[in-house]
Order: sequence, then structure tokens, then C-alpha cells
Amino acid sequence: MMSTTLIDLLKKESQSSNKTILMMAALSGVANAGILAIINSAAAEANHEESNFKLLLLFMIALITFIYTQRFIFRETSAIIEGIIDRIRLRIADKIRESNLLTIEALGRSEIYSRLTQGTTTISQSGMAIIASVQSLMMVVFAVFYIATLSIPAFFLTIGMIVGGVYIYLIYDKKIVSNILRSTRKEVEFFTVVTHTLDGFKESKMNARRATDLADHTNATSKELRGLKIVTSTLFTNNYIFAQSFFYVLLAAIVFVLPRLIETYSDSITEISSAILFIIGPLSTVVAGIPAYTNANTAAMDISMLEDVLDKHESDVPVTPNQSVFADRFSELRLHGIEFSYRDPYGKPMFGVGPLDLTLKGGEITFVVGGNGSGKSTFLKLLTSLYRPDRGSVSIDGRAVNEDGIQAYREMFSVIFAEFHLFDRLYGMRDVNEPRVQELLNQFGINDKTQFVEGRFTNIDLSTGQRKRLAMVVALLEDRPIYVFDEWAAEQDPEFRRFFYEELLQELKQRGKTVVAVTHDDRYFENADKVVKMDYGRIVEYTG
Repeated sequence: MMSTTLIDLLKKESQSSNKTILMMAALSGVANAGILAIINSAAAEANHEESNFKLLLLFMIALITFIYTQRFIFRETSAIIEGIIDRIRLRIADKIRESNLLTIEALGRSEIYSRLTQGTTTISQSGMAIIASVQSLMMVVFAVFYIATLSIPAFFLTIGMIVGGVYIYLIYDKKIVSNILRSTRKEVEFFTVVTHTLDGFKESKMNARRATDLADHTNATSKELRGLKIVTSTLFTNNYIFAQSFFYVLLAAIVFVLPRLIETYSDSITEISSAILFIIGPLSTVVAGIPAYTNANTAAMDISMLEDVLDKHESDVPVTPNQSVFADRFSELRLHGIEFSYRDPYGKPMFGVGPLDLTLKGGEITFVVGGNGSGKSTFLKLLTSLYRPDRGSVSIDGRAVNEDGIQAYREMFSVIFAEFHLFDRLYGMRDVNEPRVQELLNQFGINDKTQFVEGRFTNIDLSTGQRKRLAMVVALLEDRPIYVFDEWAAEQDPEFRRFFYEELLQELKQRGKTVVAVTHDDRYFENADKVVKMDYGRIVEYTG
């Protein structure tokens, strides 16, 4: 699919207001050309007071028209651009929500952040420069037509040189576009390195060589980015200087060449020269707007490519609240013949798990054990249907979880993954029992670290263990039939570790909840009804 350019984006997103803006732009151009004609006429009749007074009135009318149309164009066009950006942001946010987990993991945060935030910001910031450039172009068009009323040869000379200059400019502009695209890719790479620096801060502090290599990579990437930016800026500068010089060459041709070729031309040389001087400013604005347009156009193509990637991958089931098709209590949840493989960008299978056959009894506690890389986290994502299996089926009390029931099935789980996100608000919960929230904060020993005030937690900047305890508070408030924990107790002190295995899990079981917990704490295995082991992507017999 072809990438959407900025022009395509404007056509696609903006509506009927375009015609009104174009009409206002034309009227503004007429007013601008009128100001030029009036000033030239007033200069020619400087000694005629009556004519000068009439011209002054016409000048005021043209000036007021110019000011009004300019304000209208800038205001309305700015509103259109910001409206387009708002719709793009919301549309991509919707597509991200509708995507499956594998797509988001494959794209990576750096790619999404860069294209969505930086791209829309570039379009927004370039908007005013582009508007000014388009408006100035209208001024130039009508000023050139005014030159035609003074001298047809001067008109054709002006048109020919402007067209030739723009053509040469656009040829060199292709190199600029190429460099901007390379700079954008390098910026994504730099953002990725910075993300590693932040996410791996602790690990870098513990290994000087790692920190040094990461710093070297950061410096090298930044240096390459700087080089690309300098080259791009130099190309822009050269193009700009060429355009400016071309305008002066045009003026020289008007003043020095045409009088030698056309005898009657000298009668209007002053008016034509002033017209040329008059349009140099607007033409400079047009030229200055080309880099802004190029940047915005590149950003539009990047955003379009992000949307294409999101559209190309298989979308997930709609994430909408719906009435559960499964009972809150169940007797048996069964995974039968589940197989799943991660794939490279070419679709070739890499590491996989399965076939997995497992039966979970309602109201039981199941511990999942296994070494690093054995497939435990993948198993949890398959169990909760965040990953869709390549083969196999999931059923509850003999009822298969089909496409229509996936979201309802997911709603049965409260999950705390090893890499979890903690929201500062209880999104998705209605009529929250605030005394119950406070009770749980007290129970988990974090009431002195954060409070629940006006629908949000006052502080989520906590230690890892405290964040996990706050996540547990949220999970308990959700009160789902099935609880899934991935190494929840790993960062807890001995007191809360014991509380988790000997009290909390037993309390959940007494309330009829089903618990699946990944753990390495073999001293507490006796608190589980069943222990299953993952090894090389398969469930094997646990012989502990």
C-alpha cells in the first residue's frame, strides 16, 4: 500500500470547509495585488489630491479585506490541521487497542512513540509555516497577473523563471526528502537506545563494561543522527540560497535585459520592478515553507506506515464490556492440544510451546514451575487468551471458548504479570467501595505510602515489592473468578511472602476462586493443590 502524503491526508480528513478557505485565499490574493496596484497608481499621481484620496479609500478597503481574509484563513486552517491530528491520534489509539499483543510487542514502544507523538507534533508545528506558504503563493499568483497588465513580455519572463527555478528546487528537494527519511529512522534508533538506558539503568550500574558499551552506542547513534541532520540542513540552506539568488536574477533580467529588447518597456519598468520586489517577500515565504511541508509530509508518511502495519496484522477481538457468557463459578477449565510459535518477520516459526494439555479445577490452587525460558510466561498468555494458539482449544465445563467468547473469557481473569503496568486510577470499576480500598492498603502495608483519594492513588512511585502489593489490591477489588500471578512473591519480604502463600491464596480458595501462580518457592509447594512443570515449552510431570 502506498504511503499517505500530507496532501492525501488533508483530502481524506478535511471536509467542506476547504472550499471556503480557498475562496478566502483567492480574495486575499486579489486584495494583495490590489494593494500593489493602488500603491503604484498613487505614486504615479502623487500631485493629484482628489485621486489620491480615492486611492487611499481603495487602499484601506483592500487592506481591511487582506487582514480579515488572512485571519480567517490562519484560524480556520489551524483548526482543520489540529482536528486532523486529533482524529489521527484517536484513530491510531483505537487501532492499538484493537491490535493483538504480538503485534504491539513486534512493533516496540520506540516505533509507536516516535511515529505517533513526534510525527503528529511535526505536522502540528509545520502547519502555520505551510499555511503562510500557501497564502503567500496566492499573493504571488495574483501579483504575477498584475505584472501581465503592465507588460506581457515581463509576465512570461517572470512565469518562465519562476517555473524553472521551482523545477530545479524540487529536483534537489528529492535529496532532502531522502535524508529526512534516514534521519527519522535514526531518531527511532536513538530513541530505542535511550529506552534501553532508562529501562536497563540498574543493570548498567552493575556492569561498567555494559554501561560503557551502551554509552558508546548512544554516542555513535547520536553522532550519526547529528551528521544526517547537518547534511539535511545544508541541503535546505543551499536550496534556500539558490531560490533567493534566483529572485534577484529575475529582477536583474527585468531591469537590465528587457529594456534592451523592447523599446516601449521603459515606460512601465518602475511599476514592474516594484511588483517584483513586492513578490520577493511572499516567494521567500513559499520557499521557506517547502522544508516545513517536506518534514510534515515525511511525518504523514510515517504515520500512514504505522497505520498500515496495524491494519496488516490480525486484529484482536473488540475490547468492549459485555455480559459474560461463562459462569462466575466453574468446575473445569481445560487446555487441549494447545500449540503456539513465535515467528520471525518472514513468518518462519522460532521458539514455540506445546502441545499443552492441562485441566484446572475450579476453586483449586495450581503452581507452575520451570526454569528460565521454559515457556511459563508464554503459557500464561495462552491461558488468558492474550496469545491465540496456532492449534488446540480452550473450554470451560465442556463449552469451547470461540471467537465470540474470547473477551468474556478474558474478563474472568485478574492477572499480575511479571512485567505489569500499574494504573493510578481504578479504570473499569464502578461504585468503588473506598473503605474496602483503605482496608486493603492497610492489610498490604502501603497505607503510609499511598492513599486512594478522589478516585485515584496519590502515589504509584513505589518500590517493586510495594507496586506488586498495590497491584494485588487492584486485583482483589476486581474480584474475578480466576487469579493469575507471575512470580508475585519474588520481590516481597519474608513476612509478605508467607502471607501470600499461607493466608491470601487460602482465603481466595475458600471464596471459590481459582489460582494459577508461577513460582520458584518450593518451600510453599504444599500450599498448592497441584504443581505442574514447564520444560522446553511443554508440561512435564513434576517429580519434586
